Amino acid sequence: AFLIPYILSVILGGLPLFYLELLLGQYYRQGSITCWKKICPLLAGIGWAVTIIAFYTDFYYNVVISWGLYYLFASFRHILPWSACNHAWNTKDCSTVNKRRIVLENCMNQSNNTINSTEKLLDRNFLYENCSEKLTRLKIVSPAQEYFHLQVYRLKPESNLSLSNLGHINWENLACLAIIYLICYFSMWKGIKTSGKVVWFTALFPYVVLAILMIRGLFLNGSMKGIEYYIRPDLSKLSDASVWVDAASQTFFSLGPGFGVLMAFASYNDFNHNVYRDAMITVAVNSLTSFASGFVIFMFLGYMSEISGRDIKDVAEQGSTLVFIVYPEAIATMPWAPVWAVFFFLMLLTLGLDSSFGGSEAIITALSDVFPVLRQHREWFVGILFSFYFIIGIPSCTNAGIYFVELLQNYAAFYSIIIAVLFEAIAVSWLYGIKRISEDIQEMLGTKPGKFWIITWCLVAPVFLGGIVVSGLIQHTHPNYGKSDDPFYYEYPKWSHVIGWMFALSSVICIPAVAIYQLIIERGNLSTRFRLSITPWKERQKHINPDIIIKFCQTDDCRGGECEIIRFPNGLTKKTCHCLQGVCGDTCQRLCNASSKCDAHPCWFGGTCVDVANLHYVCLCPPNYTGKDCRTLIACQTTSCFNGGTCIQTGLGARCNCLENFRGDYCQYTTISKTNKKSPSIESRTYDQEMLAAINNLGSSSANHHAVDQRINSYVIAVGDRSKFVFCLTNPCENGGTCFITNSATTKGICLCRGGYIGDYCEILYNRTSNGNREQKGYCSTNSCLNDGTCVENGLFNGYCRCAPEYRGTYCEIAVQSFGCNPNPCKNGGTCVLLENNQAQCLCTAVFRGPTCNQFSYGLCVANKCVCKTGFAGPRCDSIDFCSAYPCLNGGTCVRTNEEPYGGCSCPSEYSGPTCSNDPCNPSPCLNGGYCIRKPDNQFYCQCRNRNRGVYCEQQECFPSDAIVDVLNIGKVQLLSLNIGDHVRVINDDNQIIYSPIIAFLHRDLDEYASYKRIRTKNAIIELSDRHLIHHRYDGFIWAEKLIKNDEILVLSSKNINKTNWEKILDITDVNKQGLMAPLTEQGTIIVNNIHVSCYALVKSHTIGHFALAPYRWYHRLFGQMSDNNNTTPILTYANILLQFFKNLPIAKDIIF
Repeated sequence: AFLIPYILSVILGGLPLFYLELLLGQYYRQGSITCWKKICPLLAGIGWAVTIIAFYTDFYYNVVISWGLYYLFASFRHILPWSACNHAWNTKDCSTVNKRRIVLENCMNQSNNTINSTEKLLDRNFLYENCSEKLTRLKIVSPAQEYFHLQVYRLKPESNLSLSNLGHINWENLACLAIIYLICYFSMWKGIKTSGKVVWFTALFPYVVLAILMIRGLFLNGSMKGIEYYIRPDLSKLSDASVWVDAASQTFFSLGPGFGVLMAFASYNDFNHNVYRDAMITVAVNSLTSFASGFVIFMFLGYMSEISGRDIKDVAEQGSTLVFIVYPEAIATMPWAPVWAVFFFLMLLTLGLDSSFGGSEAIITALSDVFPVLRQHREWFVGILFSFYFIIGIPSCTNAGIYFVELLQNYAAFYSIIIAVLFEAIAVSWLYGIKRISEDIQEMLGTKPGKFWIITWCLVAPVFLGGIVVSGLIQHTHPNYGKSDDPFYYEYPKWSHVIGWMFALSSVICIPAVAIYQLIIERGNLSTRFRLSITPWKERQKHINPDIIIKFCQTDDCRGGECEIIRFPNGLTKKTCHCLQGVCGDTCQRLCNASSKCDAHPCWFGGTCVDVANLHYVCLCPPNYTGKDCRTLIACQTTSCFNGGTCIQTGLGARCNCLENFRGDYCQYTTISKTNKKSPSIESRTYDQEMLAAINNLGSSSANHHAVDQRINSYVIAVGDRSKFVFCLTNPCENGGTCFITNSATTKGICLCRGGYIGDYCEILYNRTSNGNREQKGYCSTNSCLNDGTCVENGLFNGYCRCAPEYRGTYCEIAVQSFGCNPNPCKNGGTCVLLENNQAQCLCTAVFRGPTCNQFSYGLCVANKCVCKTGFAGPRCDSIDFCSAYPCLNGGTCVRTNEEPYGGCSCPSEYSGPTCSNDPCNPSPCLNGGYCIRKPDNQFYCQCRNRNRGVYCEQQECFPSDAIVDVLNIGKVQLLSLNIGDHVRVINDDNQIIYSPIIAFLHRDLDEYASYKRIRTKNAIIELSDRHLIHHRYDGFIWAEKLIKNDEILVLSSKNINKTNWEKILDITDVNKQGLMAPLTEQGTIIVNNIHVSCYALVKSHTIGHFALAPYRWYHRLFGQMSDNNNTTPILTYANILLQFFKNLPIAKDIIF
């Protein structure tokens, strides 16, 4: 019965997941932990889980191998020690096979004396079973049983050994375990090339021994009976869940999915290696080997049944009992027994070492990828790992150590490995996506996976494995050691089962634990966190890669504003535009809101902007940054410097020490070659007066100092209390020098050097012996001290700033207070920053001020009651006073309230609006024919027509009626002529162009006008509604309104209409056109105007939309269309019901819409 579950496990679980792990390991070239983090950060815990499972399994394998080594040493004797009962450890119940056979035959002969010859023939089977049962009741013990339990271990009944009383250490076992780990260490300490050479022997030698044993088994008495028992299925056993759990566990233990071994070894392959061939050959060879091994095993079991007189089902055992009791006993009865014993245990030793190498390499590779320093000291790391293995293996070498080993074997990996591979299938097929894995495979192998792999990965494997886990847990019974009638039977105490389940959960608990942690560290609401957590590494890298960052920020996306890449701790990056004065928006595309300075995104590096009084703002900076706009780096962190730069702590804060060919405050620019210096390009930036004063003192000579003054006098443009001047965009100056433009006509730059450096690019360290062309001056001539600090010289080019008591820093630029950070003196959420000499500074939030952040910034508060300054309101005076900021017009009266916005205007009946400035419906703000309706609270709402949606009826989900599709056997047809049942061109999930039938129209109105996005590429133009889904190259299907210029969409090739190309968007405009057409195909996609788009809109995900309308597709396949014409009512009603239902669910609202 075991063969059927085993074959199904191999086909439906083992083979697909074996191939999948090889693919992932080869593609990402990482161990399991890093690999799964890159595939799906949300389920990165899979990597930790399989590593822990590999740890437990590797530990168990090594202990079992040490037993094999013990038996191997014992085999070098003329008479095997487990072949007779004349040793000191044997008991009076010990009986050899021959003695048991004599007892059985005597029993049968005595019973036959009273039966005639005919009956004797008929009743022999009955007599055999009756006498065999009597023999079993005598509890006769074989010498092999006693050798394993009483010699290899010391399980003497009088010792009362148990899990709580393991007894003394068996030093012979401990020595064998130490030898095994020494073999493992010297086979693996130099890396996979060393272990690979050893594996040539450990992998091939067992086949030689297996062939010899098979040939020998064919000539053993009873071998055919064993083979018959092996190949004859007992279908009643298929209802036993433990059989399926054992078969699945055997599959994964044998093939290796779920241990991280396959990923580890595949990560060393060439990128284009034919891993498909490897998977098919390896699984086939492994399965055939397991099948052939079954023949050998049951040949010997049949032989044991024949010579012992016991039924084969009573002889058959599993696990360590089969290997170290049944097999040794069978070998002991054969001629030349010691020779066969050496062959057998040498085979066992090589098989075990082969498996151990795989498990150990999986752990070593996984941890080395997470902690690269381990790879640099592999010899030490491998030595420490095996030393740790040896230490925790000491309990297995005690008198009752077998109890500990078997408990670990029963719990640590059986269910855990099936659960782990279940989540692997889910992570790849459902979260990473079949589309992505298919593209990865095509990139490596040149072809996409077939339907068998897709179906098994997506559906069959998860269902099959999930069913095994559930049924196994339902029918689970607590394991014990041995059978109940066995003389060495041990019933595990209840607390040991709790420990066993802790072993099992210690690995799989990593999956939900890491998922929760990943959701916590992400930014945004729950749906955003979830979306980011399932975004693969390679898609994040297209925004993180430094080369892409430089190109991305050098485009004109910010329309003259400054572009910044914010790198978050979770690895995701975000582009932010810091716009020129008066211009705002994500890409600086609109005029600013006059009432908010924060509309222009002035805060850098993820700082939060807060509007304050008098149209000013305050930036709440992230922990590592300070300054008005959060542009000053305080301390080093791993994400501070780009392009491999190293962050260095200095007296002024932190700076980036860049690699060669990179420069900039954060190493974000490429250095101009010294042999080919080019004139720098220029741009305008804004600095306050304090920064201008500092720049004014950067020169190292009076001549250069004069040039700076002259430049500032010539080119400064005053704008309020701030100044703007021209400087070099690509700064070639080294050692902290600053580049300025000295001639606006030629844009020629000059480097102003900091003290101690000279040269055209500040590349020369100037000292007393240098022949520099600058005038020699003292330290204080080139270093200005700020905030009333006094410059003190200490030698010609050394010195320091003596600061006033309330300032610190190299240039006295940091205001501090004289107290430390322990305990934290900062109140109300302030952050304490420890500076030099144990001085501290409180960085307050926008609401508070003062040395310890104990004073409200915009009011006086006593006993939790605040009197706000003019222009502020709220419980803590942290909001703008509505009545001060927005005076009521046209005779309106401002009324202050205790809730945001802390005020409002009471308007005359003829006026409305927030400040009584207008009639909200004159002119009407409603689009697409919507009606504006006044509400009693001087507000309005739009009653939409034509099934438009949105606050202003601005949303549609359609194409114009003149859009073109390709209909089967007809050709190009406008949507207005399209009918249900027509077959149109679409692109299926395999990226193949096919024809799919129109099964409904979500919208069909030929007369109404609507606004559309017109998107133009080199060879195609499409018009569709803002929130209609269109195929984006990197983000899949996204709303049309999310597209920007230079994004790439999928377009039919102009040369071959049966192929597709990614084409860049040349421009996007808004148009008004007639017709509202939304055809729905069975495939869920459609090619309109030669551009691939989804049939769905309003929802963010094409997959969700397609899933939501699956019931309608199934109905259409079974019964056809719901009406005889092109009426939209049935499908539209169903879609509207779904839309309204899910929009009222908070979680679904964020994730879907």
